[in-house]
Amino acid sequence: MRVSFLIGGTEPAGLNQLYHLLKGHRDIVVPDSPQPEPNFFSKTLEYEKGAEYYHRRYFPHYEGDTCAGEKSGRYLWHPDTPKRIHTYNPAMKLIFILRDPVDRAYSNYRFNCLNGIETLNFANALEAETARMAKMSDDARWRDVQPFAYFDKGLYARQLERYCAVFPAENIYVMNNEALRRDPHNQILAVVRFLGLRAERYQRVDNAPEYPSFHVRSLVLQKTIRGLNRGFLERLLIKGRAGARPTLVERLALLNLSHERTHPHPKVAEAMRLRYEGDLLHLQRLVTFDISGWAGQGSRREPLNVVPNVTEPRVRSAPAGRDADGR
Repeated sequence: MRVSFLIGGTEPAGLNQLYHLLKGHRDIVVPDSPQPEPNFFSKTLEYEKGAEYYHRRYFPHYEGDTCAGEKSGRYLWHPDTPKRIHTYNPAMKLIFILRDPVDRAYSNYRFNCLNGIETLNFANALEAETARMAKMSDDARWRDVQPFAYFDKGLYARQLERYCAVFPAENIYVMNNEALRRDPHNQILAVVRFLGLRAERYQRVDNAPEYPSFHVRSLVLQKTIRGLNRGFLERLLIKGRAGARPTLVERLALLNLSHERTHPHPKVAEAMRLRYEGDLLHLQRLVTFDISGWAGQGSRREPLNVVPNVTEPRVRSAPAGRDADGR
């Protein structure tokens, strides 16, 4: 077999939703569960196990004559992934979902806080990013993950260019996660057409259930709790415990979380947007949907989508403000 399409990032940006929707097509085969993600092409230790291992672990239900694919959030960001994918399948179809890079970074930060691996506030974490990434690069367990690369993982133009260097434009499809959220049915039909599959074979499905998002009140307490037992919090928050009386640790864990929708400090967010300015100007040359809302105030003297001497985008994408049929 050969996997024929990948949903490659960014993370988090709606990959689980797209994965869930694609399961409604009769000719698409994906791994049974969205988690854990394979990240086969972005994790060196996994990649070195070879393609047969990849097929056996994630596609044991593949029976041939179908379109097989998977989603892994780090495929867009990881620098070695494009060439690895090309070596495996030069005809691979690649789907990338992009999100406002500042929102992406802060969501990534909140996820790390929940998992007990972040102990700094967001502003300090951004300041420490370069040093942290350098330290992680010396650790085989973390160099392919780089959990603290909050700003770096939002440099989408640089990441897309790596794919443009080895794959033709017709093999790359870029989506805006807001469009997927607003109009999932038409967006999924556009993806089906990109994959060369028949639209009438798609059966509309409900949106994927959203994973719970929490604000962590005490980062130190969260790290301590996660260090004691990494698995119970997922069971408690997602699966529940069928009415069982919570233990002391579970009560502490629940008290340390809230559903408050927090945001980065406005000055921190604006500083990030200005740092992204050059990459966003380049990104607008690569995609067709408008990303001017992602830029900082210093970039809005001229809309990002007004780019001189550029007539065609480098990759295929659907405009964020229209449905898949261009209406």
